[in-house]
Amino acid sequence: MLSNNSAMGGVQGYGGGISVSGATLTVERSTISNNSASGISSSGSGGGVVIWSGTLTVQHASKIVKNFSSDPGGGIAYEGGSGTISADSTVASNIPDDIYP
Repeated sequence: MLSNNSAMGGVQGYGGGISVSGATLTVERSTISNNSASGISSSGSGGGVVIWSGTLTVQHASKIVKNFSSDPGGGIAYEGGSGTISADSTVASNIPDDIYP
């Protein structure tokens, strides 16, 4: 769980802010921003968060904003797994898009 916290300024090939594999991640009252996913010899996805398997829940006014990836999924990339985003949370201003697919 990421609660009352932030993940900022990370740089990885995939999942610049957070990478989830086979787990459940709950983000509440937190911000994931200004992260980057870009592969050196290949592409990168999930600038903010990449989900390989498992689940993502974004709730309680959390923000996933201003992240970048060289492939789709600047904010969140679902390479597997699933997720939910509550109406009071924000996923916006990510490049090239907010959520993929």
